[in-house]
Amino acid sequence: MTAALDELQLLLKLQDAAGSGQSALDLRLVNAEELLSQGEQQLFCLARAMLMEGNIVVLEECTGGVDIATEELIQQILRRPPFSDRTIIAIAHRLDTILDFDRVVVMNAGRIVENDNPRILIKTEGSLFRALVESQGAAQPQPANKRYQVGCSITR
Repeated sequence: MTAALDELQLLLKLQDAAGSGQSALDLRLVNAEELLSQGEQQLFCLARAMLMEGNIVVLEECTGGVDIATEELIQQILRRPPFSDRTIIAIAHRLDTILDFDRVVVMNAGRIVENDNPRILIKTEGSLFRALVESQGAAQPQPANKRYQVGCSITR
């Protein structure tokens, strides 16, 4: 856990909060929101997920409400082990976070309206995903990693 917290840049903050003579791992996070920002809480959840066994990770708006630096750190962490070896199912409104996924499912009013590789959807004339990407000014997708990833974009 110490290594995961260090990788996610939380270890020093938790160690400071624990005080002298105690480990960051001894710290009780009864009211985590008083100690950790929303972005740091997301990072803490990722640290826990790094240590869990399993092949599937489900993320719901993991970069929503975080600053740019934290979002970039989250994206870097998700693209290297142990996450790069797992299937990631992500619900995302920030489409640049899922452009390199293997598959994107676009939902509108609770129904699946598109389901394909994001590189294909971006090239498809009339695609809702393409319109959403263009409206957000998201970057073009990069080649996907070898893992299987599914992104879900939801419109209302």
